[in-house]
Amino acid sequence: TIVLNIYDQKDALIRTLKFKSPKENGLHRTYWRLNEKGTFSPSRSAVKTNREPSGVTVLPGDYKLVMHFQDQKDSTQIKVGIDPRIEISDEVLREQYRLLKLIEQKKDLVYRSIEQLKSSKTTVADIKKQAEKNDKELHKDLIKLSDSVQKTIDSLIDQVMGKEDKRQGITSSETPSNISYLYTANSYVRSLKSMPGKTEMQLIQNA
Repeated sequence: TIVLNIYDQKDALIRTLKFKSPKENGLHRTYWRLNEKGTFSPSRSAVKTNREPSGVTVLPGDYKLVMHFQDQKDSTQIKVGIDPRIEISDEVLREQYRLLKLIEQKKDLVYRSIEQLKSSKTTVADIKKQAEKNDKELHKDLIKLSDSVQKTIDSLIDQVMGKEDKRQGITSSETPSNISYLYTANSYVRSLKSMPGKTEMQLIQNA
């Protein structure tokens, strides 16, 4: 495995990228998309990846890249700048960064909450399975309670993620899910080119 670590101006590790070493020698290329480590998005299904989730785009400045392969290591300094075609002040960039990090914290809270609910549901399912295996009649009250608890957990997940919609094509739910408020706020703040106004702040408050 080849490991690429990225450090900010304060020499703090902000991103770690890992990829398999190529089978052949020569010139190879990988990408750092100028973002920090982020958090996984909440999901009903299991998160099956060892990759570090990407997060907020870094602010302009100097960054250090350190690449490791077995006992070898090399590093370089790079300067990150903004797109010269876009006129945007440092003040706006810093405020945008601050708000995106705030939204990311909320997203992480939701992700961890959903993971805890999924774990609890698995635990309850295991208890029910064991009870049925031992003696269905003796543990009928426990089995009934297990079903009730699982339905309650599903209801909590639905409150956050919205009810599952298995229709195909372009669909829309009658009411927005709680998580949609978070994603809407994130989308608006990401597109800022000036200081946030009432709309962005209201969306963040909603989220």
